[in-house]
Amino acid sequence: MSKSNIKIQSKLRLLVQSLDKAEKRNFKIFAQRHQSKNLQFVKLFDCIANHQEDKIYSYITIRSRDTLHNLQRHLYQEILKSLRLIQSKHLDDLRIREHIDYARILYHKGFYKDALKLLNKAYSLAEKSNIYILKLEILEFEKLIESKHITRTRTTSTRIESSIQRSKEIVGLVTLKSDLLNVSLQAHGYYIRSGFCKNESEKNQAEAFFKNITQGIRQSSEFYNSVYWNMSHLWLHYCTLSFEECHHYTRGWIRIFEDHPHMKNIEPDLYLRGLHYAMLTSRILDKKEELSKYYLTFDAFTKVKSSSFGAITRSFELIYGIPARLDYIQRTNDPAPDIDSMIAPLHSSRSLKTLDPQRRVSLFYKVALFFFMQKDYHNTLIWIDRLYSDLQKVLRKEMTIYVRLLQALTNFMISRLDMASLLFSKLITQIEEEDPSNKMTLDIAKYLVNIATQKLTLEESHMSAMSSIVEKRKRDRFAIRVQLYFDFEKWLQSLG
Repeated sequence: MSKSNIKIQSKLRLLVQSLDKAEKRNFKIFAQRHQSKNLQFVKLFDCIANHQEDKIYSYITIRSRDTLHNLQRHLYQEILKSLRLIQSKHLDDLRIREHIDYARILYHKGFYKDALKLLNKAYSLAEKSNIYILKLEILEFEKLIESKHITRTRTTSTRIESSIQRSKEIVGLVTLKSDLLNVSLQAHGYYIRSGFCKNESEKNQAEAFFKNITQGIRQSSEFYNSVYWNMSHLWLHYCTLSFEECHHYTRGWIRIFEDHPHMKNIEPDLYLRGLHYAMLTSRILDKKEELSKYYLTFDAFTKVKSSSFGAITRSFELIYGIPARLDYIQRTNDPAPDIDSMIAPLHSSRSLKTLDPQRRVSLFYKVALFFFMQKDYHNTLIWIDRLYSDLQKVLRKEMTIYVRLLQALTNFMISRLDMASLLFSKLITQIEEEDPSNKMTLDIAKYLVNIATQKLTLEESHMSAMSSIVEKRKRDRFAIRVQLYFDFEKWLQSLG
């Protein structure tokens, strides 16, 4: 079997398995337009949907492997067409493109005036949704029609002159949006490569990099450009651990959505992401009222809108929502939280399939950390075990330090002192080789490995000694990066 055939077979299986009941039902109805009860591609669909691919040849008459591969490609295309019909009801850009496509068909049939009317309708939708690239495409199509035909619009209005002026303005907005998105991606890429700044030298390098990539780029009041402006500045200050500035741009990000409330439904991914960083920076800066406000906003929005979320938005709800809700439980001491139902999606391969290994590891780590802080060490180790299969795939290797730290601490707390001693020793070696400036974690690990080696019980004097280590090391402003992964102060307070 050729690589291309294996690829389409795998893609088809994943696509069919991703469909929910409503989408499967819609596909069956869509397929009936062929007015035949003996459609081969529908039978193939049933085999895959019912996990009976081994019985394909008994259900379908197939003369050769090429016939099967052609049938698989045809089924793949038919599923996408049926999904487009469903998605066009919820996604404005699909509905706008549909109008543009129909206008193009009408134009090629000679109905250029009808095409202009349809383009005008499409433009109104694009205006409402702030989709400037489609607005530009519509205007360029309108100008093309006006340049070839006598439409008599000049005699009744200034429509042509208006289209010319609008296209000039939109070209500028589209260019700026592209530039700002480029800056945001470059700033995020810098964070992925370099992580949090560990000293003043790295902070200066990050600021110089950001200054270089933002040269000549101006701020704009347009929705997307304002969001990307705040997002890119957030990444700079997040990387340099300047959380007051980071919080300022995060609030600006959310404020833009408050000023354009209809965009929450059009861009829920961006909105949820903004709320996530608003909660994160509020928590780091100990802004309790703001943290509660952003959490309640996040929780209310997802509860009301989750039924309309697509797969990608549901994944954002998962990776941001579960840690936020677990954090809320810890802060409010909720007496009877239903933790099992809250984290139930993490037991579903369907929920996790869209997540990158980096995000799976981060999410599982936060769940493990929650259980650790609750002194539920059994579940802590279960979730640590779950993330290990993806641990070698993480983009940020410092995550492995805190996974090993959490594993060592958990074994220490349940008196598996030999295992704890071994893990602390490996952790010390790793920090000294990969992150020697992480003095707080290194000093705590060295202190605990001695206790574990001597098989001592953790006493108040030991906790006091570790508190002193934390107080000493947190004088370095860059030590706050440790708190983003593991809060030693909070842990030691929970033991007291």
